[in-house]
Amino acid sequence: NLSLSDIAKVASISVFHLIRQFNESFGCPPYVYLTHRRLDRARRLIEAGDTSIKCIAASCGFSDQSHMTRLFRREFKITPGEYRKNASL
Repeated sequence: NLSLSDIAKVASISVFHLIRQFNESFGCPPYVYLTHRRLDRARRLIEAGDTSIKCIAASCGFSDQSHMTRLFRREFKITPGEYRKNASL
């Protein structure tokens, strides 16, 4: 687990400057970027096989399955279980 302050220290810049530069480069704050990357990875893992949603949530860095499900539904307008059913059709 890296914090923004750890990353800023390595880059020799302030946390504020890191966030501002990140926003300019990626168009969103670091937390939003990381969440999108985790959700995209979860989506690909759901499509790829029969791994349980709980295991996928853990491997993608979510605190638990319900946390991933809430964010997944918010991002993709469908639950991970429904997504898996539709992907297998």
